[in-house]
Amino acid sequence: MAFSARQVFPDVWHIADCMGVCMTLLVGAKQALLIDTGYGVEDVLSFIRTLTELPVRVILTHGHHDHALGARWFARTEMFADDREDFLTYTSERQRRAVLAGAHRRGIEVDDNAFLCAAIPTPDAMYRSGRPDSADHPCARPHAWFCGGFRS
Repeated sequence: MAFSARQVFPDVWHIADCMGVCMTLLVGAKQALLIDTGYGVEDVLSFIRTLTELPVRVILTHGHHDHALGARWFARTEMFADDREDFLTYTSERQRRAVLAGAHRRGIEVDDNAFLCAAIPTPDAMYRSGRPDSADHPCARPHAWFCGGFRS
């Protein structure tokens, strides 16, 4: 695997996939939390298993392909409900083909058929502050919490 991981604090890992997209793993006492999943051309979950055996909750900060295509390696993910339409657009076959072309240009080997045909479960909806009407709260997005100082 071409993932790299850097421990930035105890139980906090900054992970980059083979295409340079970053995600964050927080390891707790009973479960781990993965923020974003990268492009997904490699098995994100298998790499996470080299860092922890705990159950992993996955939250996608938004639906763009560089944050969400790796969701294909997980049975369940979550994201804010109003971002799910973007998720469907950015995980489409057209976007997957564009990602494959980028991987090929970089010399990254990908099982093209598996990448194009993999099911990516639609994320479960999260609501800000537990309510669908609280979308204007400035601290509501995990992206704002975890991207300070990191590439997004």
